[in-house]
Amino acid sequence: MAKRGEKIPYQFDPYRREVMKALPLTKLSGADFRVLLFILGQTDGYHRTQDNIKPAFFTERTRMDKGNVRRTIARLRKWNMISKNGHVYEVLPPDKWDKDAFIEHEKRFNSEAELPPSPNEKRFNLEAPSASDLKRSALPN
Repeated sequence: MAKRGEKIPYQFDPYRREVMKALPLTKLSGADFRVLLFILGQTDGYHRTQDNIKPAFFTERTRMDKGNVRRTIARLRKWNMISKNGHVYEVLPPDKWDKDAFIEHEKRFNSEAELPPSPNEKRFNLEAPSASDLKRSALPN
């Protein structure tokens, strides 16, 4: 075990690599991410699979009120992303996560699709102007 102030050598954990690859594909809210990343920090950050975390520590470290923390934990448990036994929390592997936690395939971002213009956005015609357009623009207002 490392002494206080001593750097812990880097260790690669392929299990958590899968968690990090799966997180961008989820429909988690900002609060969900804050709580989940906090649990990951308390577990992986100290090379543990689970940690005993008191409710007051959640509110102190995430800056969320107790009610929001409680609702967020309930949502993460419902999606089977975390397990909780008393005050002991663990982030579960993505293959155990509920399918409702993930973004549906049909609703994923399509980079080829053209977005509709915003109300204040001006669209420019990139085609060559016609002769009548040039005559109209030459006339005085």
